[in-house]
Amino acid sequence: MLKAFEQILYGAPTTPVTTYDATKVNLGSKMGSYSLGPNFHEKFVGPQPIAVMRPADQTTAIPPQSIYSLKYADGSFYVFYADNSTAAATRRVGLFNFNPVTNSVNWLGFITLTFPSATVHTARGIACVMDTYSEGTVAVSGTTVTGTGTSWQTGKVPIGARVGFGSSNPTEITAWFTASAISAEGTMTLSSSAPTYASGTPYVIEYLTMVITTTNATATNGGLYVVKGLSISAFTQAGTTIPAATTVDNIRAVYFLKDTATNTNTVAGGVAIDDKISNTEQYVYVTNGAATSLIVYKYNIRATLGSLAGGAMVLTGSDLVITGTNAVLGNLHQSNNGCIATMASGPGSGVKSLYVGTSSTNGRMYRIPVTAITGGSTSLISSGGAMVENPPGGTATHGVTNGLGNAEYDPTIDKWYIVAQSRVYFTQHREDAGQMDIAIGVSHLQLDGGGSSGIPFPHSYNSVPTVVSATDGYLFLGQTATSTTGGAIFVCPMGADYYLGSSDDRKIICPKIVLTEANSFYSIYADHVGSLPAGTFPKSPEHFRMFYRTTGIDDNSGSWLAVPDDGSLSGVSSSNVIQFAFEFKTAGDFSIPARIRKIILLYQGDTDLPPQYYFNDPDSDSSLSTVGFIQKSLFGTTLPTHTINIYDYDTGNLLLTQDSDTDTNGVFEYWNGSTWVAGLGTDTVNLRRRFRPTAFIPSNTSIVSRITVG
Repeated sequence: MLKAFEQILYGAPTTPVTTYDATKVNLGSKMGSYSLGPNFHEKFVGPQPIAVMRPADQTTAIPPQSIYSLKYADGSFYVFYADNSTAAATRRVGLFNFNPVTNSVNWLGFITLTFPSATVHTARGIACVMDTYSEGTVAVSGTTVTGTGTSWQTGKVPIGARVGFGSSNPTEITAWFTASAISAEGTMTLSSSAPTYASGTPYVIEYLTMVITTTNATATNGGLYVVKGLSISAFTQAGTTIPAATTVDNIRAVYFLKDTATNTNTVAGGVAIDDKISNTEQYVYVTNGAATSLIVYKYNIRATLGSLAGGAMVLTGSDLVITGTNAVLGNLHQSNNGCIATMASGPGSGVKSLYVGTSSTNGRMYRIPVTAITGGSTSLISSGGAMVENPPGGTATHGVTNGLGNAEYDPTIDKWYIVAQSRVYFTQHREDAGQMDIAIGVSHLQLDGGGSSGIPFPHSYNSVPTVVSATDGYLFLGQTATSTTGGAIFVCPMGADYYLGSSDDRKIICPKIVLTEANSFYSIYADHVGSLPAGTFPKSPEHFRMFYRTTGIDDNSGSWLAVPDDGSLSGVSSSNVIQFAFEFKTAGDFSIPARIRKIILLYQGDTDLPPQYYFNDPDSDSSLSTVGFIQKSLFGTTLPTHTINIYDYDTGNLLLTQDSDTDTNGVFEYWNGSTWVAGLGTDTVNLRRRFRPTAFIPSNTSIVSRITVG
């Protein structure tokens, strides 16, 4: 008889695949078991749902222009976004925190940047780096911190950094204090009193350095600005004003880095930040130029600013490199343009390079090795290569946008996100004019504010530009906005996509199924959410695929085999144990990951057969109601009479009965090696037999059969 086994996955015990347990739901990276609400579609296992940050819904609504993501020590992420409201003498920067464990977002607040040049600024790019310092130990009394074995001035710890006591691990700090002065290598003053700590207490200092590029109504006031002495604590819901620098270096202030007294970096198109080399050396690269003329400015943002005048510093020597003018095809993208990456594969792999995008006809993503970025160089373009836009499926499937722009590389998955008009390419880098891999997103008018009835999904709002940042397998995709309408920032678990390759870390592995009898498997069905949300604005989740194995389950050594699209398990060997797994597509038009609730396994039980047999699906034919079975052990005597009863699966009604001694309703047959012969044949292991009905059975009827002997 056909039987069913139901395995409910939502609510079952879970464990990460890294601590595999055959009795639990094993969750790969960016996978979880979720309860988002009381409804059917809100309780499931699967990749993390799309999280959405809503700048327009916060107490201070700041329309985003640029975004930058940063992974914190506790595994959460900080997402900074620069102000895109009407150009002004100040620019605000907002901050969200994303917690992947709870799949939740939290708005922390904003800061307001006061530029040394108080003319009208438009943000063009933003980036941040976080530093910690915990050398030596401290004693604390009131607002005085005394260090032993500390070198705060040499380490260039800025005024405005936050300080925590009792641990050198920032994730263990529960109360932070702000450094208001550092007068010696081991003497610090806090802005408020801290508890008393004895000598020898561990501590940690944490601070942010932010870079932002702007263009300006007064052209020579545009360029690169560095914000020092920031901390996460500076971002408050009431807002914190960061003053313009004057003549003092390394305090909480906004500094203007220039190449000459009259700055020439007047058409900045973004900013690309490289890794920190030391406390005195870290470079950023700024694309500069309109239309088809590219100049690259390379700044050392950790240079000592010893000759400040009005908050500005003219860099010289190795602290500033300016290339010559280089002709490019297409027009230089004028916002969020530039990314530093050392790819693990593809052309230019292993070579640290600056990637620069151009849009319009003949748009390119240029690869420029950083070693080629030298003073006056006019050979930047010939030093590397270029990727052209060739959509997935070719131009006969997807039209070319002629609009390549902001591009971000994620080294944890060795893939690129390249922004084009109304889509984002998720792809390898290639320079052979070949097709890009996946197109993400569509142009859509859905708003994703807190009052929206639609399911959030990453898209460009009414064809406005999108911006991306990528960290640790997550895509942060932002809609730019000039007002408080739109401007959502989506968090997408692209690192879970099976496009990146089949591995346990991109699977959900179900608990093993142990049945009380040996079985012939029939089919597997996954109960999943078909559309989100139900009702007026449904969106279809992306594809998922299933796998099975019957060996190597307890120690996770068994190989996985794909379940066919129809769920059939007819070719699976007889077993009383089986295990299933899922892989998911998370990148697509909607990029809404599938949601799985349970699986239902259909199988034939050996109680429907004498112990000498197992069912044989290849010799069965559901359209003719033919039932195949194979002898697996000897009867040890003359074969007894066999009787088959065939039932309607849906109603349980008996459709026919027949014994092997007569042929009124059908005939028992055996395979003699070349043809089917009426009868049972001899008592032989592995002998194939079948029952072929001749009596009428209604078409489209699902049947179950039971064979007895004697």
